[in-house]
Amino acid sequence: MQKYKKYFLAGIIIKAIYIVFAISGLVTIFINEHNVEVITLTSVSNTTVYVLSVEIIGLIISISRFLNNKCVSNLSIVASFVTLNIPSGVLFLISKTIYKKNKEKENETI
Repeated sequence: MQKYKKYFLAGIIIKAIYIVFAISGLVTIFINEHNVEVITLTSVSNTTVYVLSVEIIGLIISISRFLNNKCVSNLSIVASFVTLNIPSGVLFLISKTIYKKNKEKENETI
């Protein structure tokens, strides 16, 4: 496996773990909804749903690009940082940088 794909796969795994944490947080919010004010419940659940939707879209895009042997999309990188999934974002940036360097080396040899 190429080096950029290792970082890409690690970012995908962290993104999936992040989604599991967000789902468990949303379930916890709804289980304890009787102990929380309505305004707090609404804002926290809306934020969690936003994070989940952006992360799931990013995960789908990342998996499809990984399986098609492409590099990380800019959308996946931005989505990771927007949802504060910093580890995935950093791994995706490293993967994209390595991929671009490899492509430049291939173009120089041709």
